Amino acid sequence: MTMGNKYLAFDIEIAKELPETVSDWTAYRPLGITCAATLASDTDMLSLWYGRTRDDAPADRLAPREVQDLVEHLAQMADEGYSILTWNGLGFDFDILAEESNCLDWCQRLASDHIDMMFHVMCRQGYPVSLDNAAKGMGLP
Repeated sequence: MTMGNKYLAFDIEIAKELPETVSDWTAYRPLGITCAATLASDTDMLSLWYGRTRDDAPADRLAPREVQDLVEHLAQMADEGYSILTWNGLGFDFDILAEESNCLDWCQRLASDHIDMMFHVMCRQGYPVSLDNAAKGMGLP
């Protein structure tokens, strides 16, 4: 990492359970978001988003307003100079985020300005690689 660059790792997990053999997840929409996380490169503070019920207990999925709060956080961090990092964010995370938040324009702008590490692998190798397989290939658990 070059001095002065700031990165924000971002990931979501979907609420809907999909069969392991599914290759076209779009047929199962809407998928919902059960939780999301961001981590800035210049801090140890992990930010978590998850749905909450009226009595503040964890919910099965984030409500649209909660997802919009996540989009606003990503936009604020990007405005503060952070480059957002994802693994397959172009093909998955920002697509789901746009649908669940109803913030298509913001999500398109964020997606077009972010760094999708899996996309770089696909351009170099000619095929996508799962994050799990990439970690295994680097000797990481």
